[in-house]
Amino acid sequence: MRRFSVLLADAMSTQQVDDVTSFRGEDETGGFAILGGHARFMTILSLGLARLRVADGKERYLATSGGVLYFHEDTLKLYARRIFLSDDLDEIRSLLEHQLREEEQQLVS
Repeated sequence: MRRFSVLLADAMSTQQVDDVTSFRGEDETGGFAILGGHARFMTILSLGLARLRVADGKERYLATSGGVLYFHEDTLKLYARRIFLSDDLDEIRSLLEHQLREEEQQLVS
C-alpha cells in the first residue's frame, strides 16, 4: 500500500507523521478517507475526531477544532487552531474535554 506523510500544524506546534497508509476524517459532506496516491484534495474539516492508520497497522487518533486539510503529492497537511494526537482514544477524549473546559473558563472571565 502506498504511504504518505501527514503534517499537523496548530497554534502551539508542528508535528509530522510518516508512513501513513490512510486518513479518515469528516467534513460538511460526511466522512471520507484518503489513501496514498489520492488526487489533489482540499476541504474544511468538521470539529471532532479523525484517524490515521500507519504502516505497522496501528491507528492514531487526532482531535481538531476543525481546520483546513490539503492533500497533494503524498503529503497531507492539516492546519487548525488546536490539534491533539495520540494512540489512545481515551487520552484524546480527556485532552479535548480539558481544553474545552479551559476555553469555557476563559470565556466566562
